[in-house]
Amino acid sequence: MCSASAVLALVFSCYHVIHALPETCEGQCLELAGNKLSELGTTASLGLLQLKNGLDRTSTAKYDTQSEADREGKGGKAARRRRGKAARRRRGKAAQPRPDGCVLKRLRKKIFVTVSKSKRARIGRARKDWSNMSFSCMSRQRKAWCYLGTGELKNHARAITYQLSCPDPKPTPKPEEPEEPTTKEPTPKPTPKPTPTPAGPEKPVTKPPATKPPATKPPSGPGQGKCGLKKFPKKIFVRVSKASGAHIGMAKKMWKKGSFSCMSAKKSAWCHPGMGKLKDHPTAISYQYSCS
Repeated sequence: MCSASAVLALVFSCYHVIHALPETCEGQCLELAGNKLSELGTTASLGLLQLKNGLDRTSTAKYDTQSEADREGKGGKAARRRRGKAARRRRGKAAQPRPDGCVLKRLRKKIFVTVSKSKRARIGRARKDWSNMSFSCMSRQRKAWCYLGTGELKNHARAITYQLSCPDPKPTPKPEEPEEPTTKEPTPKPTPKPTPTPAGPEKPVTKPPATKPPATKPPSGPGQGKCGLKKFPKKIFVRVSKASGAHIGMAKKMWKKGSFSCMSAKKSAWCHPGMGKLKDHPTAISYQYSCS
């Protein structure tokens, strides 16, 4: 629009210059018209240059103000604070303060029975946002996801659980009620008993000497003495249940009051509960609970 208006102004000025020439100019008409048109062209070009410079200044000023506004909106502590608040609003309510005396206990290789996967967070964010709740993380790594949990704890190979534990509240003592004044009744005095008259001299009564019963030893039987697992090398039970099994170290803990057989004496050998009589075996070893 600026260029079109400038061209129209130039055309109208040329028209006025040509009509402003004297009628009797003879051979100097063309020279006068050329001089006036050159002057008009220089002034028009200067005006266009000034107009262009003005537009450049306004555009640069707008750009500078816009860049300053962008810098104020995107950088600085205030902007970071605004972004942090917006992120907390997206995640949900801000973390509430932890109750007095409560501590987050870390339990390794444990996980809650019921885990809510509607909300999740990394382990660092979970310890900040869920400082007043209990949650379980899938592993100890920073990138592991954590979920809110409730209920009892169970074993897990890699999980780690943070449980909120609070001390038991102390019972508040009840205010003592004022006792009502009671009038004490006078207690009757006891009447003196008559003393019996002595009938005559009494004979001393002799008691037989007390005899101690003979000390009897407790009977020794299978129920008395030490009890434990007795080892039978190269023996195996007639009936072995392979529905459950464990290595020798764990089997001694699980079936410490039972009987079981292991396929060999190695630590990595499998053991199974057994019943019945013992029979020979080239590599097996059996354990049976018995009392000496």
